[in-house]
Amino acid sequence: EPAILQEFSSAILLIDKSLVIDDGSTDNTKAIIKKINDKRIKYFYQKNQGVASARNLGLKKAKGDYISFLDSDDEYLPKKTECQINYLEKHNKLGFCYSNFFVIDNNRKSLYLNHKYNNSFHELITSKIFVTTQTVFFRASLTKKIGYFDKSFRICEDYDYWLRAAKLAKFGYINKPLATYKVQDIRLTNKILKVSEENIRVRLKHMKNYIKDLDDQDLRYQFIFLKGQEFFFDAKYEKANKYLLKSFKIHPYSPKNIIFILSSFSRSTIILSFFYYLYRQYERYRDYYYFKTQQIKNYRLDQTLKIL
Repeated sequence: EPAILQEFSSAILLIDKSLVIDDGSTDNTKAIIKKINDKRIKYFYQKNQGVASARNLGLKKAKGDYISFLDSDDEYLPKKTECQINYLEKHNKLGFCYSNFFVIDNNRKSLYLNHKYNNSFHELITSKIFVTTQTVFFRASLTKKIGYFDKSFRICEDYDYWLRAAKLAKFGYINKPLATYKVQDIRLTNKILKVSEENIRVRLKHMKNYIKDLDDQDLRYQFIFLKGQEFFFDAKYEKANKYLLKSFKIHPYSPKNIIFILSSFSRSTIILSFFYYLYRQYERYRDYYYFKTQQIKNYRLDQTLKIL
């Protein structure tokens, strides 16, 4: 219910139609839609087929000039839709835009504010920026050119879609938090590794052709490192060692590189899980320290908005 209502509180006068795609849920989504009783809300049910399939159904049913997505555990902040429509109206050569966002926990504390941004395919494919689904706002004409989400990706299907979009159109960034992203428990290391594995597949898919046209040392390092990780997850350890050692020679002080080398030589995902957990802890506390200086660490979301 909050996710549905958030969309309307974001731009009650601007929304022509809101599509609720129920991907085989067992909650009372249908009853909530009936209770709201707004003709602009269209409800569609399908048996559980995954996120990509649900979003594709939404794309097929969508009408209008703009398209955005909102998952059930995330939220739009006030005036999100209005802000992004105005932005794209002002920058008419852009195909889509995304925004800054808050990372929150289960208690709605704003753990930190995402601060990485840029607007190039290069920055996107090298993972120097983090684009979340609920912050993206598309021209409908562009989504028709991109096509549908790739259902072969059970995770990171959105990342693949952003890369495909970035190949076709320029995009912009609004340095203002317009949505929230609910952080998952970082102790779930198996899930973290699965996301990492899918992220590698997506990046390699797009990087293979992209890298041929560039003399970029950092990009070539990332390609070599990604190939090493891919071979590791496929249990091809000798090939993994070869590529990981090559990447280590280029960047010997990379924590992730060292973690994968140790794991590859030991041929153990248990070691990888342990070190990867420590690395994620380091990343999290690094961001905490940064945003402590911005005076927004561990505030409740409503308090944080007042500070901004």
